[in-house]
Amino acid sequence: MYAELRNQTLPAFAAGEKKKFKEYIRNERLLKVQSIPFTSLVKHPALLASFDGLPEITESIVSNGLKTPLTVVRRGDKYAVICGYKRYLAMGALRKNGSALFDDVPCYVKTFEDERFEKMYMDFDNLFVPDGL
Repeated sequence: MYAELRNQTLPAFAAGEKKKFKEYIRNERLLKVQSIPFTSLVKHPALLASFDGLPEITESIVSNGLKTPLTVVRRGDKYAVICGYKRYLAMGALRKNGSALFDDVPCYVKTFEDERFEKMYMDFDNLFVPDGL
């Protein structure tokens, strides 16, 4: 099923671009985690997110901590969340309740040479990564 969905997403690009996008995905493991102030994080304008499962994600973060860093892109003096928006919302809810756990948030900071790759990366992550990870 995943291969079927993946093939529906990737054909918008020429063969060389598909290869480049796959390299973006592979290189994710090479990124170093950076600590970004929570107040510097914002929602990416192209990100469509539901709030399904938010209480469970919040509870999981309280019980287990944040297991996976957010993925962000730099936008001026802010960082737009492209992957992990529900985790971002859950951390915001915890902060509103007085938790200082997430004054700084572990993040992967990605750069894209093409806005299409950035959008595709968001779509890919949100299609293939289960909620709460």
